[in-house]
Amino acid sequence: MVTDLRIGDRVMAMTMPIEPGGGAYAQCLAMPAQRVTRAAEGTTHAEAATLPMN
Repeated sequence: MVTDLRIGDRVMAMTMPIEPGGGAYAQCLAMPAQRVTRAAEGTTHAEAATLPMN
């Protein structure tokens, strides 16, 4: 998959605890690129983490 994300970009992702890969609380995680997006500029980590839930 081609993506414009680069090493060092601030990103967020949503894990699915009901899937075999499970959920996670981590700074580093390996997952498919289509589940990752750039975190909104100007948000804290806590704020960015809640965006997929809204």
